[in-house]
Amino acid sequence: MYNQPKRKDMKKQMIYMAMAGALLLFAAEGCKKASTVTTVDDVESLTTQAGNDMNNVPVYADDNTGNVYMENEGISADFQVEDADMDFVTGPAGGGGNDSIRAGIRQRSFVKCLSGLGLSSGQKDSVRHLLGGFMECRHTALNRARELYHQLQKHYKAKADSLMAQFRAGSITKAQLAAGMASIRVQFRTDLRAKHIAEKLDDALRNCFEKFLRQLRGVLTTNQWRAFVACHKR
Repeated sequence: MYNQPKRKDMKKQMIYMAMAGALLLFAAEGCKKASTVTTVDDVESLTTQAGNDMNNVPVYADDNTGNVYMENEGISADFQVEDADMDFVTGPAGGGGNDSIRAGIRQRSFVKCLSGLGLSSGQKDSVRHLLGGFMECRHTALNRARELYHQLQKHYKAKADSLMAQFRAGSITKAQLAAGMASIRVQFRTDLRAKHIAEKLDDALRNCFEKFLRQLRGVLTTNQWRAFVACHKR
């Protein structure tokens, strides 16, 4: 009878120890699961952003002139940056030269975000070299994307011309012309994106851009990279 209280105390201690062990195991399992969660880094985010831009390139179908076209030939500006664009990094990214298309690409792409980083001459040379590799990597995919664009542009320009002719002949109203042009804008984008995806051009352009960004991150300092991401990430 004298040892009975001790036995009870020992039993309580064993229960407490078991509960504590279970809690530690639960916490460890939670930490293990948390450590397996994949985080999206800045390179992936910027690559995804450029890819998503392919879905949002403005489409124009003018019901006054019948002109039909897409900005940047339906391709993200980030995917079209060239090594020669480094000539404008020290000045206004949208300025310089007489090529308004190239100026527009510089202004809408990551090029403008390189200008404020205080790149050394060595860094500029390195970035120019990386851009040369980027151009080589994407060459086939970019050319095919442009070829598809011009094929579809010709097709939908013919549709727009037909609508314009019907309107001038009085066969359709101004409202019907506007509705027809709106439909052309939607169909043009839908068909072009479907062809991009079917031929895996999106994947090719994204992969080349991601490779370039990872190399660029290696050329920039930590602070420069952070400033670049803050500037270009939307």
